[in-house]
Amino acid sequence: MSKGTATTITSSDLRHTYCSNLILAGADLKTVKEMIGHKDISMTDRYTHLTQGYRNAVQEKLAQHYAASNPRGT
Repeated sequence: MSKGTATTITSSDLRHTYCSNLILAGADLKTVKEMIGHKDISMTDRYTHLTQGYRNAVQEKLAQHYAASNPRGT
């Protein structure tokens, strides 16, 4: 932050950060929806912007699950 520059943090900023951190910690959207008090999951989805690294980690976890589930290993 530059000298003399003020940063305003809103309740929406805090809500977005909270939801994003829950998702990045492994919570699913339904759980986040319930924790934040949204009536509709589409509202929760607005606050969750996942990083590419997180997406890659989830994709790798899914690949490992499929590999472990396949008894022939192919």
